[in-house]
Amino acid sequence: MDLVSKESWLKFAPELNIEALEIKEPLAALGTESQDLMIKEGYVNLRDLDLGFDFGKLESVISKLASQDLLPVFAFAYDEFWLLQAKFKNILGGFLGEDYKMLPAFWAWHLDPAKQEAGWEPHRDRDRHALEADGSPLAVTLWIPLNEANPMNG
Repeated sequence: MDLVSKESWLKFAPELNIEALEIKEPLAALGTESQDLMIKEGYVNLRDLDLGFDFGKLESVISKLASQDLLPVFAFAYDEFWLLQAKFKNILGGFLGEDYKMLPAFWAWHLDPAKQEAGWEPHRDRDRHALEADGSPLAVTLWIPLNEANPMNG
């Protein structure tokens, strides 16, 4: 596979897009209860949000990359992965301010339960240096599982 060819990536996952999709309407900002929970607990679980994405297609690409010994982060060649995170613009803006910037620290993981692979226990990324004195975040990690992952198995 030619890793720098747009055509090669489109052939690899013809059900996805490259430079073809526009950002759709982002989700609404969260209320003060979620803001307070972020400060107190360091996370907010938004499990029941309808993001309007076919997660099966996204999960399929991650699995296909892993099966071909390619890093799952190559999934970011496709618009859908960027648009998925763009849906959270207002929510992240509520935590960080409307003019927040995305850090160049994004990744994708493929965890194979058959190999007993797992992620990390619940934790706070970037430790206390990423917090204001009142506990408000200076940085937020957005974790979007594409399957039935949760903090105990992912």
